[in-house]
Amino acid sequence: MRTATTKGVLGMGALRRKARALGGLALLTLGSVLAAVWVEGPSDPDRLASGARLAVKDRQWSRADALLTRLARRRPPTTDDRVLRAELELGRGRPDQAISLLTAIPETDPLAARARLLAGQIEKSRDRARRMEALFRDALRLDPKLALARRELIVLYSMQARRAEVQAQYRALAELEPLNYEDVFLWTNSFENLWINNAIQPHLQRYLAADPDDRISRLALAEVFVRYHQLEESEALLRGLPDSDPDVRVVRARIALGRLRLDEARSILAEGPAGHLGLALLRGHFAVRGHDPATAARQFRIALRQDPTNLEALEELSTVLRQLGDQQAAASVQHQVQRWRHLRTLLQKATTFHLRTDKTLLTQLGETCEDLGQRPEARAWYQLALAQDPLDPAVQKSLYRLRDRAPAESPVGPGRERDR
Repeated sequence: MRTATTKGVLGMGALRRKARALGGLALLTLGSVLAAVWVEGPSDPDRLASGARLAVKDRQWSRADALLTRLARRRPPTTDDRVLRAELELGRGRPDQAISLLTAIPETDPLAARARLLAGQIEKSRDRARRMEALFRDALRLDPKLALARRELIVLYSMQARRAEVQAQYRALAELEPLNYEDVFLWTNSFENLWINNAIQPHLQRYLAADPDDRISRLALAEVFVRYHQLEESEALLRGLPDSDPDVRVVRARIALGRLRLDEARSILAEGPAGHLGLALLRGHFAVRGHDPATAARQFRIALRQDPTNLEALEELSTVLRQLGDQQAAASVQHQVQRWRHLRTLLQKATTFHLRTDKTLLTQLGETCEDLGQRPEARAWYQLALAQDPLDPAVQKSLYRLRDRAPAESPVGPGRERDR
């Protein structure tokens, strides 16, 4: 039986397969768009361009180079010419030259965003996470409706366990196109802290091999090692990173706890910003150990201000509030915990029994997300349920209700980024 710890892995696997298929079509798609907007010039340049395109398709690099060189003497390079030259350079094993050509396309060009998307996919093929993220985000800056760029970022953020960024991109993507079951399942699972696992380890290792200065991937891999008690490996990854970095401080504290060096962990947690999510969670746990429920409650509330959906903080806050005698507040928080646990149970049921077309379960997932205040996610589940029965009046009513309510937050833009 698949357990909760496999849910995110299954979703990420499907996501990676989809991204590879979409990525493989990117250059062809861009070429098709270029062909659609082509303004024909004199017949001779037109024949040269067609010949070069055919030569690139047939991987006749020298012939393509000669034809493009002749074409450049006849007219200033068009966007189509630049993309064709970029494909030629890529075929010759010169990705840097290809990326330079694509990113040199002026931002005012209608296809500038797609060109940067393609440049990001080239960097993706080289496992250069920082560069691919920058290029995908630049593509979205130029065209916020470029759905494929958002999907590429979702894959990257999934591999780096950046849950908040995954959620933000999915919320924006849901406004652009209908989401399938795998999309909504992965999106909803991003509220669970299941993403630091060995499924992402190979990707993170490749990112670091390609770019040793990739701080985000380095920290994520260090967290994976801590989870599997590979403390020496985690510690080695942190060498050279400053202790002033609060994310580094969190991992160092977890390493110390893994070695049962409580005084060392306490010393690490004594410094660092008060409003940092990871530090607040660990400080809260230490206060629980020290039988200081008031301090623990304060720290867990700090964590929840940073991440209101953090189930770990909610569960601990409910416990310490009971210890403080605030039964009403404890009951309120516990009710929220139970709703999150119910969502987890429904997701486990969907995974275990492959109930992706069960209208009742899809509706229940929508209702639970709505009850938790996650309205965009609820809408996505209701839409999946309605696809099973477009005339279902109850599901239609739920969608109308969500439509008439004010949105919790704007889906536009890349979303809040972790302080990494």
